[in-house]
Amino acid sequence: MAFSEFFLTNAALSDILTASIDLDTDTFYAKLFAGAQTPAAADATLADWSANECTSTDYPGAVNLATPSIVATGKERGWHFGNANFGASVTISAKYLGVFKGSSASPVSTDRLMGWSDLSVAQTAITAITQANPGQTTAAGHGLSTGANVAILGSDMPEANRVITTATVIDVNTLTLDSTDLSAADLPGRTGYLINLDNTSEAASTSGSYNIAVQARGIMVWG
Repeated sequence: MAFSEFFLTNAALSDILTASIDLDTDTFYAKLFAGAQTPAAADATLADWSANECTSTDYPGAVNLATPSIVATGKERGWHFGNANFGASVTISAKYLGVFKGSSASPVSTDRLMGWSDLSVAQTAITAITQANPGQTTAAGHGLSTGANVAILGSDMPEANRVITTATVIDVNTLTLDSTDLSAADLPGRTGYLINLDNTSEAASTSGSYNIAVQARGIMVWG
């Protein structure tokens, strides 16, 4: 299972706050994009991304997202779109998954870009996060160097979840989360994923299926 933070665009956030978009009733679809795309929070529509849409032979184009259902994760509430299925047995190389408001049957350049997720993030399973200042995490064979940009996702320690920072390597399995005070955390962390944000390669998918969940502080994609 791979976790990747979803980055909400400024325009989508504004539309949600002003009720121009209703996550419960509006129609959404997903597309895949190559690494040549340079995502930005100011990107607003499909027109900002269409030039770099995936061109892999097995890529089917826009995939409709199911009407979202409400989900609860701890104290968070959100929406779950289910699977964006790009094919049961395919090979697709893509770096980003973009979510748009509109119809997958007839995408238009003005469709709102809700946001994107980087599918190529390199991750390592976490087995421990300390209650310390700064916090330390154990992720066996993380392969990182001091100064690497990292994120923590899917952690059972709420204070560490979605932390984005640089890392100071202690050894091959352990690193310090720079400038991250976890000393007041209620419990030590035992699970989660350490994400290498410096990875720039495209991800090759042989299943073509991505599970999309929208949570209170963002959207996460995994597949």
